[in-house]
Amino acid sequence: MRLPLHITLATDLSARSDRAFERAVQLAREWNARLSIVHAIEGHQYASWQKGSSWRWSANPVEWGKTKLRREYPGWDSGSMELEVKPGDPYEIVKAAALQNDTDLMIGGVARDEPYGRDVLGRLIGELTRTAPVPVLVVKKRLSGPYRRVVVASDLSEASQAALQLALRWFPADVVTLYHAIEAAAAGQSPDDEVLAQCRKWIEETCGERAEGLDVVAQRGEAKGLLKYHVEDHDVDLLVIGTHGRSGIAHALLGSVAAEILQLVKCDILVVRRRS
Repeated sequence: MRLPLHITLATDLSARSDRAFERAVQLAREWNARLSIVHAIEGHQYASWQKGSSWRWSANPVEWGKTKLRREYPGWDSGSMELEVKPGDPYEIVKAAALQNDTDLMIGGVARDEPYGRDVLGRLIGELTRTAPVPVLVVKKRLSGPYRRVVVASDLSEASQAALQLALRWFPADVVTLYHAIEAAAAGQSPDDEVLAQCRKWIEETCGERAEGLDVVAQRGEAKGLLKYHVEDHDVDLLVIGTHGRSGIAHALLGSVAAEILQLVKCDILVVRRRS
């Protein structure tokens, strides 16, 4: 089972990034992975910084970031962790850092958490989930320990295969559940036992013996709504979804469901793009 060797965390070093920071540190320690913490200072922020009184700020923004982390998270730099602070566009800075470091997983948080509505992802995470060549973890929940309830959303497609294969590489099968929703248009076409049998066959073809002990849930109805309620009712820690590694109009159509899920579901979400 190959675990991530290098994790890249995108953060603005603000309080709203705390959840993503804590999860990134936990995963890095659990997997014995290097953790790169990347912070981009946008143009207007950097200009204001440079215009301020010299005695008010460090000439080295990396040292400023490290000082902030040491103050707010004692012991953050124990182990294989490093901080990179650069001026520029956040998306370009984070993407370049991930490519340079040959990262296996990118992590970020949401721009705004809405308890009773849709979460706001923010431009950076929105772009990363659509274009990053590696899995992207969007952290929403507070850290309460390792992931114990992991759900892989599946439509039995090739994108779902990539998501399930990765989930079973990174997490034990006994904490993973495959969730398959049958849209209303297809409801009634196959008995429940037949649908479950199709899921089991697909799982065996996808993962073989690695999937032994994997739970399967199949429900009829509108996928996004059913998935949202399943996550809430079962206190799911992590949802894994697969998207198609495409561009243009095909990407817009195939990625719309994933985008809806990212905003609606109230748990951490791991987005796995299938290479086209």
